[in-house]
Amino acid sequence: MSRAAILLVEDDRLSRTATVALLTEAGYEVRAAAGAEDLERKAKADPAFISNLALIILDIELYENLGRSREDKSGTHTGMAMTGTQLGLSLALAYPELRKVPFVVYSARDPAAIQASLDEMASLLEMEGFVQQNFRGFVVKDERFADSLLYLVRLIVDSAG
Repeated sequence: MSRAAILLVEDDRLSRTATVALLTEAGYEVRAAAGAEDLERKAKADPAFISNLALIILDIELYENLGRSREDKSGTHTGMAMTGTQLGLSLALAYPELRKVPFVVYSARDPAAIQASLDEMASLLEMEGFVQQNFRGFVVKDERFADSLLYLVRLIVDSAG
């Protein structure tokens, strides 16, 4: 039986590439998507893309590009924003097989801002029982990011398998 995979949803190409490399070098199979639309397209094209998952890693802030640049010349994000927790709930509702897959979120934002974003979504998500059941933590993109993410991934994935 093959090892379960990790699904990474990260809209920033450089962060996505670096995180996939980090996890792959650590021995994990990683499937990556650039956002909700990319994930939906990949899942429809190949249902196996979202099967046999051990963990979902979500960027806390996702921007759907909608044919535009992620940032305009002023540095302001363009496109529709979606939080990683919103995407997590959407995934659980759209794909019942994902309802029991644990997830973590990560961001370059201040930990207090990450927690505030999670708290904002908590009442809706807890009605679905999703956060209570599946949320395993968050990682801050800082100088300790690689070590922190690998520690959390190992704790979740390796203890489950």
